[in-house]
Amino acid sequence: MSTKDGLVHAYIGNGKGKTTAALGLAMRAAGQGMQVTFFQFLKEVDKKTGELKTVKKLESGFEIRQYGGNLLDGDTPAKRDNIKRRISDGIKYIEDIAKSETCDILVLDEIGWVIELGLIDAKKVIEIIKNKPAKTELVLTGQTLPEEVLDLADYITEMRQMRHPFQRGIQARKGIEY
Repeated sequence: MSTKDGLVHAYIGNGKGKTTAALGLAMRAAGQGMQVTFFQFLKEVDKKTGELKTVKKLESGFEIRQYGGNLLDGDTPAKRDNIKRRISDGIKYIEDIAKSETCDILVLDEIGWVIELGLIDAKKVIEIIKNKPAKTELVLTGQTLPEEVLDLADYITEMRQMRHPFQRGIQARKGIEY
């Protein structure tokens, strides 16, 4: 393996910071002129998060795409089917990007939840890892990832929650949690 080959990162754990770490790496890469595509799964589509607003201010090279939706506000069979369909569309787009070899950094944010909720099979993520272009750096986030996925990672970083304001009833804050 050469130093120009892209590696696989896994940011896991119950602590805050997985998406933030992925965004930091993506911002660094974009600053170096690399092409970044950041997929957010199970986030509210079109919610005006800080990361979406920031990326729109960048000159180029950084794209965030959201697929899925929020199951926390009610999980119904119809909603789950709709989210599953949108996630499937996102996976197809990811596979197209990988084939085009135009992406230097590819982030699959919350892919661990997508697998855990049964919205896609871990085998599909393994296929993406194994078929990614050699130069593409791939970042996976989620509280957990299956062992067979982690076995393919070059970096594994675990964020462990020791204390969180949610435990005291403090809700998500603009600019900090979203």
